[in-house]
Amino acid sequence: HMVTRTGTPLVKIGDVVKKGDILVSGVVDVIGDNEIIVSKEPVFSDADIIAKTYYEYRDVIPLAYIDKEYTGKSKKDYTINILSKKLNLYKTRISFKNYDIITEEIVFEPIPNFYFPLSMVSHKYDEYIEVAKVHTKDEAREIGDSNLNRVLNHLKENDVIIHDVDIDITYNKNSCIIEGKIIVEESIVAYKRVKESEWRTDVDESIGDSD
Repeated sequence: HMVTRTGTPLVKIGDVVKKGDILVSGVVDVIGDNEIIVSKEPVFSDADIIAKTYYEYRDVIPLAYIDKEYTGKSKKDYTINILSKKLNLYKTRISFKNYDIITEEIVFEPIPNFYFPLSMVSHKYDEYIEVAKVHTKDEAREIGDSNLNRVLNHLKENDVIIHDVDIDITYNKNSCIIEGKIIVEESIVAYKRVKESEWRTDVDESIGDSD
Protein backbone atom coordinates (compact mmCIF):
# COMPACT_ATOMS: atom_id res chain seq x y z
CA HIS A 1 0.00 0.00 0.00
CA MET A 2 1.42 3.38 -0.99
CA VAL A 3 -0.15 6.84 -1.15
CA THR A 4 2.10 9.74 -2.16
CA ARG A 5 0.99 13.28 -1.34
CA THR A 6 4.15 15.21 -2.16
CA GLY A 7 7.44 14.10 -3.71
CA THR A 8 8.37 11.75 -6.52
CA PRO A 9 7.59 8.03 -5.99
CA LEU A 10 10.52 5.82 -7.04
CA VAL A 11 8.90 2.44 -6.37
CA LYS A 12 5.53 0.88 -7.04
CA ILE A 13 3.32 -1.63 -5.27
CA GLY A 14 4.91 -5.08 -5.40
CA ASP A 15 8.52 -3.90 -5.60
CA VAL A 16 11.03 -5.49 -3.25
CA VAL A 17 12.96 -2.91 -1.25
CA LYS A 18 15.63 -2.97 1.43
CA LYS A 19 16.49 -0.70 4.31
CA GLY A 20 18.02 2.55 3.06
CA ASP A 21 16.31 2.58 -0.35
CA ILE A 22 14.66 5.88 -1.32
CA LEU A 23 10.98 5.19 -1.86
CA VAL A 24 9.67 8.73 -2.35
CA SER A 25 12.17 11.36 -3.43
CA GLY A 26 12.06 14.88 -2.08
CA VAL A 27 13.21 16.11 -5.50
CA VAL A 28 10.52 16.94 -8.08
CA ASP A 29 11.02 17.81 -11.72
CA VAL A 30 9.72 21.12 -13.04
CA ILE A 31 8.44 20.45 -16.55
CA GLY A 32 8.43 23.17 -19.19
CA ASP A 33 7.30 23.26 -22.79
CA ASN A 34 7.57 20.07 -24.83
CA GLU A 35 7.74 18.02 -21.61
CA ILE A 36 11.33 19.11 -21.06
CA ILE A 37 12.71 19.22 -17.51
CA VAL A 38 13.76 22.80 -16.90
CA SER A 39 14.75 22.50 -13.23
CA LYS A 40 14.47 20.45 -10.06
CA GLU A 41 13.03 21.58 -6.76
CA PRO A 42 13.29 20.15 -3.24
CA VAL A 43 10.08 19.42 -1.33
CA PHE A 44 9.18 17.74 1.94
CA SER A 45 8.15 14.29 0.73
CA ASP A 46 4.98 12.99 2.37
CA ALA A 47 3.53 9.51 1.85
CA ASP A 48 1.80 6.61 3.53
CA ILE A 49 3.79 3.44 2.85
CA ILE A 50 2.76 0.06 4.23
CA ALA A 51 5.03 -2.88 3.41
CA LYS A 52 5.18 -6.57 4.18
CA THR A 53 8.28 -7.12 6.28
CA TYR A 54 9.51 -9.79 8.69
CA TYR A 55 11.37 -10.10 11.96
CA GLU A 56 13.82 -12.88 12.73
CA TYR A 57 12.76 -14.41 16.06
CA ARG A 58 14.82 -16.62 18.39
CA ASP A 59 14.27 -17.53 22.02
CA VAL A 60 16.18 -20.10 24.06
CA ILE A 61 14.63 -21.35 27.32
CA PRO A 62 17.06 -23.32 29.52
CA LEU A 63 15.49 -26.46 30.93
CA ALA A 64 17.57 -26.29 34.13
CA TYR A 65 16.74 -23.42 36.49
CA ILE A 66 17.00 -22.32 40.11
CA ASP A 67 13.77 -22.02 42.09
CA LYS A 68 13.07 -20.40 45.46
CA GLU A 69 11.64 -22.42 48.33
CA TYR A 70 10.66 -20.31 51.33
CA THR A 71 11.50 -21.73 54.74
CA GLY A 72 8.79 -19.81 56.61
CA LYS A 73 11.42 -17.96 58.66
CA SER A 74 11.25 -14.17 58.56
CA LYS A 75 12.44 -11.10 60.44
CA LYS A 76 11.30 -7.49 60.60
CA ASP A 77 12.69 -4.10 61.41
CA TYR A 78 11.15 -0.62 61.61
CA THR A 79 12.27 2.90 60.73
CA ILE A 80 10.65 6.28 61.44
CA ASN A 81 11.12 8.99 58.78
CA ILE A 82 10.86 12.53 60.14
CA LEU A 83 11.40 15.17 57.46
CA SER A 84 14.71 14.08 55.87
CA LYS A 85 15.96 12.12 58.90
CA LYS A 86 15.63 8.42 59.64
CA LEU A 87 15.28 6.97 63.10
CA ASN A 88 15.70 3.23 63.58
CA LEU A 89 13.08 1.97 66.03
CA TYR A 90 14.30 -1.59 65.73
CA LYS A 91 17.17 -2.86 63.57
CA THR A 92 17.30 -6.64 63.23
CA ARG A 93 20.38 -8.71 62.45
CA ILE A 94 19.88 -10.70 59.25
CA SER A 95 21.62 -14.07 59.34
CA PHE A 96 19.80 -15.49 56.30
CA LYS A 97 21.92 -16.33 53.25
CA ASN A 98 19.08 -15.72 50.77
CA TYR A 99 16.02 -13.60 51.41
CA ASP A 100 13.42 -11.34 49.82
CA ILE A 101 12.68 -7.91 51.27
CA ILE A 102 9.11 -6.65 51.47
CA THR A 103 8.88 -2.94 52.30
CA GLU A 104 5.75 -1.23 53.58
CA GLU A 105 5.41 2.48 54.36
CA ILE A 106 2.68 4.02 56.50
CA VAL A 107 2.26 7.77 56.01
CA PHE A 108 0.59 9.66 58.85
CA GLU A 109 -2.43 11.68 57.73
CA PRO A 110 -3.96 13.36 60.82
CA ILE A 111 -6.32 15.38 58.62
CA PRO A 112 -7.71 14.08 55.32
CA ASN A 113 -5.48 15.15 52.40
CA PHE A 114 -2.96 16.68 54.80
CA TYR A 115 0.20 14.63 54.97
CA PHE A 116 2.36 15.14 58.00
CA PRO A 117 6.12 14.77 57.31
CA LEU A 118 6.20 11.61 59.39
CA SER A 119 6.03 8.01 58.23
CA MET A 120 6.95 4.55 59.43
CA VAL A 121 8.67 2.01 57.19
CA SER A 122 8.77 -1.70 57.90
CA HIS A 123 11.07 -4.18 56.21
CA LYS A 124 10.20 -7.86 56.25
CA TYR A 125 12.94 -10.37 55.36
CA ASP A 126 11.65 -13.75 54.13
CA GLU A 127 14.26 -16.50 54.00
CA TYR A 128 14.42 -18.92 51.09
CA ILE A 129 16.73 -21.64 49.85
CA GLU A 130 17.75 -22.16 46.23
CA VAL A 131 16.71 -25.47 44.70
CA ALA A 132 17.90 -26.79 41.32
CA LYS A 133 14.99 -27.87 39.15
CA VAL A 134 14.34 -28.87 35.53
CA HIS A 135 11.46 -27.68 33.37
CA THR A 136 9.44 -30.27 31.52
CA LYS A 137 9.12 -29.75 27.78
CA ASP A 138 5.55 -28.53 28.25
CA GLU A 139 6.63 -26.01 30.91
CA ALA A 140 9.42 -24.69 28.68
CA ARG A 141 6.97 -24.44 25.78
CA GLU A 142 4.55 -22.41 27.93
CA ILE A 143 7.35 -19.99 28.87
CA GLY A 144 8.31 -19.68 25.20
CA ASP A 145 4.69 -19.04 24.19
CA SER A 146 4.41 -16.34 26.85
CA ASN A 147 7.60 -14.64 25.62
CA LEU A 148 6.41 -14.76 22.01
CA ASN A 149 3.00 -13.34 22.92
CA ARG A 150 4.68 -10.40 24.66
CA VAL A 151 6.60 -9.64 21.44
CA LEU A 152 3.45 -9.93 19.31
CA ASN A 153 1.45 -7.70 21.66
CA HIS A 154 4.24 -5.10 21.59
CA LEU A 155 4.09 -5.06 17.78
CA LYS A 156 0.29 -4.71 17.80
CA GLU A 157 0.51 -1.83 20.27
CA ASN A 158 2.72 -0.07 17.70
CA ASP A 159 0.10 -0.49 14.94
CA VAL A 160 1.89 -3.41 13.29
CA ILE A 161 -0.42 -5.93 11.59
CA ILE A 162 0.64 -9.55 12.22
CA HIS A 163 0.38 -11.37 8.89
CA ASP A 164 1.84 -14.75 9.83
CA VAL A 165 3.98 -16.38 12.51
CA ASP A 166 6.25 -19.10 11.13
CA ILE A 167 7.94 -20.58 14.20
CA ASP A 168 9.73 -23.91 14.76
CA ILE A 169 10.22 -25.44 18.22
CA THR A 170 13.09 -27.85 18.90
CA TYR A 171 14.56 -29.38 22.05
CA ASN A 172 17.98 -30.52 23.06
CA LYS A 173 19.15 -31.88 26.40
CA ASN A 174 19.65 -28.37 27.79
CA SER A 175 17.15 -26.06 26.13
CA CYS A 176 13.90 -25.41 24.33
CA ILE A 177 14.65 -23.40 21.17
CA ILE A 178 11.93 -21.34 19.49
CA GLU A 179 12.92 -19.61 16.26
CA GLY A 180 11.53 -18.47 12.94
CA LYS A 181 9.97 -15.41 11.34
CA ILE A 182 7.19 -13.02 12.28
CA ILE A 183 5.74 -11.71 9.01
CA VAL A 184 3.99 -8.36 9.37
CA GLU A 185 2.56 -5.37 7.55
CA GLU A 186 3.81 -2.06 8.92
CA SER A 187 4.68 1.51 8.06
CA ILE A 188 8.25 1.81 6.80
CA VAL A 189 8.31 5.59 6.52
CA ALA A 190 11.59 7.18 7.54
CA TYR A 191 13.03 10.53 6.54
CA LYS A 192 16.38 11.52 5.07
CA ARG A 193 17.66 15.00 4.27
CA VAL A 194 17.90 15.85 0.56
CA LYS A 195 21.40 16.93 -0.39
CA GLU A 196 21.75 20.17 -2.33
CA SER A 197 23.71 18.35 -5.03
CA GLU A 198 20.66 16.16 -5.71
CA TRP A 199 18.46 19.01 -6.91
CA ARG A 200 20.65 22.00 -7.87
CA THR A 201 21.41 22.04 -11.58
CA ASP A 202 23.36 25.32 -11.65
CA VAL A 203 27.13 25.19 -11.09
CA ASP A 204 29.12 28.01 -9.57
CA GLU A 205 31.84 28.56 -12.16
CA SER A 206 33.30 31.60 -10.39
CA ILE A 207 35.54 29.36 -8.30
CA GLY A 208 38.87 28.71 -9.96
CA ASP A 209 42.51 29.61 -10.05
CA SER A 210 43.30 33.29 -9.71
CA ASP A 211 46.56 35.18 -9.86
